[in-house]
Amino acid sequence: MRWRSFLFFFVAAISFIFGTAEAAHLRPTIYYTPIIDMTRPPCSSSVMKTVWDTKGRTSIKLCPTDYKRCGMEGQCIVKTSSQSTLINYNSTQGDKWRFDVRVGHRCKYGFGVKGYCLDPFYTVAADPKHWPAGSVIFIPKVENMLLPDGSRHTGYFIVRDRGHAIKGSSRFDFFVGFAGTWKTNSFATLGFNEQDNRIEFRAVSGREAEEARQERNYPYLP
Repeated sequence: MRWRSFLFFFVAAISFIFGTAEAAHLRPTIYYTPIIDMTRPPCSSSVMKTVWDTKGRTSIKLCPTDYKRCGMEGQCIVKTSSQSTLINYNSTQGDKWRFDVRVGHRCKYGFGVKGYCLDPFYTVAADPKHWPAGSVIFIPKVENMLLPDGSRHTGYFIVRDRGHAIKGSSRFDFFVGFAGTWKTNSFATLGFNEQDNRIEFRAVSGREAEEARQERNYPYLP
């Protein structure tokens, strides 16, 4: 009986070691949509930077810090006394960033690749060489997590965006809407704000992936 017990624990240990080695782990960061209030600009007009659209036109100027935030996060909402404008990073031409500038766009948090709406807490930006738009991943650590709107997370995420610094099959940038990147953010409490962290995940395909996309009304918003 003793040798059988030894054999059982030996097999269990080997299964655990190899199962752990085969598990896929991602390196996370989080990004968000800043809201820039320009009704009372926090800097003088002399230092403001021009927001150029894709045709080289502009009607918006931002303080340098806010301009950088919009470019680094990929999108922002600019509020003035008359309207709210969504600006999304499009490309770099020469030494200037170019933005898509939209008023009343249906993607209220911003949009990713192909104009697909960013879906807070369910969107990831990924390297398109490894994860084309519409790819789905599942993260056990997130399943059933309480979200700011009171709902529970399904654990499924859809690739709707990409980022210049997001390279490789294990790098993902998680979108958190207007929540910001503060430590109190739901995903930050799970360690998603540090790419040195390794979080287990798996790729999802077939019917399971299609059901996840349908639940989130991909490519638009629920």
